[in-house]
Amino acid sequence: MGTDEGMCAICGQFGPLTKEHVAPRKAFNDGSVLFEKMEGALPSGEVRWRDRTLQGGNWVRTLCDKCNTLTGHWYGQAYVEFSRRCAEACERVKRPEESGTASFRIAPSRVAKEALAIFCSACGPSLASEHVGLQSLILDPKVQGLLTPLRLYAYLCLGGKHEKGAVVARSSGKARVVNLPTGAFKIVAEFAYWPVGWVLSFTDQRLPLLAEVTHWLSDYGYEDTPETVHVSLVAHEINTALPLDYRTREQVEKEIETHADSGRVKSA
Repeated sequence: MGTDEGMCAICGQFGPLTKEHVAPRKAFNDGSVLFEKMEGALPSGEVRWRDRTLQGGNWVRTLCDKCNTLTGHWYGQAYVEFSRRCAEACERVKRPEESGTASFRIAPSRVAKEALAIFCSACGPSLASEHVGLQSLILDPKVQGLLTPLRLYAYLCLGGKHEKGAVVARSSGKARVVNLPTGAFKIVAEFAYWPVGWVLSFTDQRLPLLAEVTHWLSDYGYEDTPETVHVSLVAHEINTALPLDYRTREQVEKEIETHADSGRVKSA
């Protein structure tokens, strides 16, 4: 099998896979990108991650030419406009966990479906194959509805340009996030690329400090003209590869220093 062949992450067909920018190239994804990549986690709670810098934007080969072309044509421009409005909202936010309430003149259904297409690329073909209806929701722009228990969330991704000059980003794929003291867990996938972050929850439970936008898939249609939507997006920093980890850089560095002797947290 050639290196550019595989199973399309949306339609599931095997064949050549095309180069796609995730997020869309015009959504600030055309330069240097600093990805926080998770290296591994042990049962003890030890976590390792490292910075990985990409040039020419974040791109992958996960979609066939048809799915790549159609989703870009249907949803790409709406997502770009939403990203631009989020960038403006980030400029008004002064600190993490501050709400950036903004009015977006967007096509909500198209934005949400592009986010789902991004998650298909991030999680691989199993996401669409395991959740009946996801494939048709993405590949038929006129289809509306919910995919219980899946829930879609958004937030403002702070950081912009890292000190290395790269846009800050992270992608976790599908992961189990465990609260070690209580043993409670959530199953989520996260994709964050300045200025907007997305979380897809696989369990029917509310995620605090995130704005749920699942209803964009059911309350709005593809043919609806862009309208003003009021969204209160909470601003978060991303400084590790861990999904749902919104600690500031100072908080992360302090914890690394605190547990340096025990070896619980290591930064490669």
